[in-house]
Amino acid sequence: MAEEIIKANENAMTKAENNADFEIPRGYICTVDISTMDGKLDVMNALNGSTALAEHEGETLLVKNIVTTQGVRSRTGETCTNTHLILADGSCLFSQSDGVKRSVEVLVALFTINGVCDFGDGIPVKLHSQILPNGNTLKTLVPVRG
Repeated sequence: MAEEIIKANENAMTKAENNADFEIPRGYICTVDISTMDGKLDVMNALNGSTALAEHEGETLLVKNIVTTQGVRSRTGETCTNTHLILADGSCLFSQSDGVKRSVEVLVALFTINGVCDFGDGIPVKLHSQILPNGNTLKTLVPVRG
C-alpha cells in the first residue's frame, strides 16, 4: 500500500514541477491535475476555502480529489497533516485528524493505477468518530455502499 501512495505522490510532484513553483512535497498527496485551470482553482479553493469536515459527520460525502499539506495544530503547536477533501459538488472539507489522513492514504492506494489516482465520479464516504479510552477521538472515513 505505501508503495502505491508514493507512486501517486511522485506523479503529483511531476505535475507540480511543470507548473511554476507549486510543489507537493514527498509524502503528501495531490490527486488533482494541476496542469489545467480548473485543477489549479480546485487546489486553491481546497487550500484556502475549506470548511470543517467534523461538521459533516454522518453525511454521505462524494470525494472527487484529495490534497494534503503539512500543518500545525493551533492548540498544541504540533506538526500534523492538513487533509483537504474536494467533493464532487465543488465544496471542500478540511481535517487535521491522523485517522482521516490514514483513510485518504488507503483511498489513494486503492484507486491509483499506473501512477494515476482516479476516483471517477467520486467515492462515497461518511465521517465516523469514536471516543478512545484516553478521551481522544478517532476519526475515519468509511465507504458507503450503494
